[in-house]
Amino acid sequence: MLIIRISEISFSRTFYIRGLVYLKKGELDKATRDFREAIQLNKTNYLAYEGLGIAHYEENRFDESLNDYNTAIHFNQNYADAYYNRGLVFLQIGDIEKSILDFSKAIQLNPGDFKSYVGRGIAYSIVNRVDKAIYDYNDSIHLNQNYADAYYNRGLAYSSMGDVDKAISDYTLAIQLNSGDANIYQDRGWSHYCKGDWEQSINDFENAIRLNPKNSLAYNNYAWLLATCPNPSVRNGSKAVELALKACELTEWKQWISIDTLAAAYAEAGDFTQAIKYQTQVIGMEGISEAKRANAQQKFNLYQQKKSYQEAP
Repeated sequence: MLIIRISEISFSRTFYIRGLVYLKKGELDKATRDFREAIQLNKTNYLAYEGLGIAHYEENRFDESLNDYNTAIHFNQNYADAYYNRGLVFLQIGDIEKSILDFSKAIQLNPGDFKSYVGRGIAYSIVNRVDKAIYDYNDSIHLNQNYADAYYNRGLAYSSMGDVDKAISDYTLAIQLNSGDANIYQDRGWSHYCKGDWEQSINDFENAIRLNPKNSLAYNNYAWLLATCPNPSVRNGSKAVELALKACELTEWKQWISIDTLAAAYAEAGDFTQAIKYQTQVIGMEGISEAKRANAQQKFNLYQQKKSYQEAP
């Protein structure tokens, strides 16, 4: 029989609260130590297990985080936050159906939790159930009209459906609520590119890079625009090379898309020797579909003819 003294429960809560403070400050080692101390004093402190799960999640220790949330739920099967956080872990490890179940359970226990709707919406989007995702984002916005992530993810969903105007509208609302998120600018920039709004696209890519100088996708897409834009007044080969090189460096030269962009940039800059060199590398890389490989070969043929590559969005 487990006997816990009142004083131990009180001390356990004290360690738990201090752990939360450390967690908020990003001092994960100290937070982990306090959560463990709280659990040592009270083995049934499900909040401390949840705190430990959050710390492990932030450290990308997903298996340990999953075990922590399992234990928290074992001690309190009606704690919505534990299901929500476990759903996030399942998202990270790619177990999408389990993440949907956990977010659904969190919503059942706490229908007013707008974050759980967004979590489930992301999971639905991953498995191409975009209509269900949009319903969830709508519910989240209905519950909290100031939650930027709901607008941003709904924008991504609209973009995946090809509804660029609605995507841009949602990205803009998300930026109004969270103007410091580089990813939102990057995705709105790409949507403007898809519409042929070159100036607005460039503006967004530059903002994304300003906010996050390590945003490889913003560098890549900006370079692609400058290298391949059908409007010759927009193209700028030398700047495209500079941006594409940065994208390749940030992705450690492992992503064929960035190297493909670099080849197009060199071609626009008139350096067809380098364009052929990097396009040859793309053609031989793993992880590229046969359709994309065939497209890469067509570009290679152009570069051999000393022609650059232009593409309408």
